[in-house]
Amino acid sequence: MLYIQDPEYENSFLLNEALLEACENAEYGAGTYAFVSANGIDLLMKDSIFEKFIETGKYFLVIGMDEITNTNTINAITEYKNVHSNLSVKAFVHTTKASIYHPKFSWFKTREGGYLVTGSGNLTQKGLRKNREAYVLEKVTNDQIKSIEAEWNRWIKSLESYLFDINDKKVLEKAKENKKRVMERTKGRCTNKKKSKGDEHLYAKREMIEYEDESGAWEITNDSLALLAEIPIGRDRKSKKWCQANFDVETLKSYFETTPNAKYEIILRCVTKEGIILDIEKRPVISKKVSIIALN
Repeated sequence: MLYIQDPEYENSFLLNEALLEACENAEYGAGTYAFVSANGIDLLMKDSIFEKFIETGKYFLVIGMDEITNTNTINAITEYKNVHSNLSVKAFVHTTKASIYHPKFSWFKTREGGYLVTGSGNLTQKGLRKNREAYVLEKVTNDQIKSIEAEWNRWIKSLESYLFDINDKKVLEKAKENKKRVMERTKGRCTNKKKSKGDEHLYAKREMIEYEDESGAWEITNDSLALLAEIPIGRDRKSKKWCQANFDVETLKSYFETTPNAKYEIILRCVTKEGIILDIEKRPVISKKVSIIALN
């Protein structure tokens, strides 16, 4: 079935949630994404649904290295690999000048058949939740998933000379290069953007590259909704971390865009008093009473 991810569309369905739905009862699966960020990895692999799947199931991920995927991504993947032995990851590194690595899909095998999730979204926080994307979440039969798996295996075999362990020297060098490019691009936003003579070709080349900048995924604008609420300090008062926040049903629906006892967790990020955005947190929505909802 075709789904649209659009923050302003009432029937929007997040790619993040589609992937979680597909892997929930899977035995194993695989996927590949052109651009992969550390936050994108967190959004998928830090979720309790994926964690439950990877405990007994296996997932093989191929990540593209042309853009976005950088040392932060590699570090995040390494952490998850150290925890989950059933997670396998390879990086696609090539020297082709006329094209880039651009696929974005996953498939999962279940007892009854499986799921195919394919579309425009990358494994980044923008691709999974923020961007306007289109994709297909298709439930397939046993015969169809066998055909998908066979085609995947044939294709992966043909790519053997381009696939490397994520800690391979070639991968790390490319990851550092991408990290440097991101830093230069971000720095460029804060400087005078006038183009001096002779630099036009540099700007043209940069604009031609398909680029998905993760730095703007959590930007706040004048039109952004703000919720003011008193949050009690958690049980561990020394850490000053909260463990639960209570809201009514209307606030849950209108601000958090979810429902009581929702299947999918809410995504949060703490902002320090210095303005630093901390790592992604995932919190379940639990209905305590008819009118009061808790974020644990």
